[in-house]
Amino acid sequence: MRNVTVLLTSIGGAFIDDYVRALRQDPDLRVRLVGVDAQPEPKGRWLVDAFHQILRPDGHLEEYLAQLVAICRNEQVTVALPCSDGEALAMAVGSRRLAEAGVVVPVQDPEPVRICNDKRR
Repeated sequence: MRNVTVLLTSIGGAFIDDYVRALRQDPDLRVRLVGVDAQPEPKGRWLVDAFHQILRPDGHLEEYLAQLVAICRNEQVTVALPCSDGEALAMAVGSRRLAEAGVVVPVQDPEPVRICNDKRR
């Protein structure tokens, strides 16, 4: 069994219960979950092992990334999973900084995320 610390963003979102359940049920992983959200009391706060309130990335990208990297370092996060469109784009933009902090992110090129987020395309 492999130990892994996973950061989940937007833990007040509709599908947080499903993400948490799927990660905790994986028989090959011993998972520690760290959640972040802009709201002080998101619904997923009590489903994770640690919680941090964080800025929204829209309009505050540099501050958001600085907070995210600091949280990842302090919590020894190994994988960060964005759970909103805006945070997927922010993580793609900041993927190099997150990688330098030892964090794997599933998105590394902002352009495909921009295309996916543009519902009119």
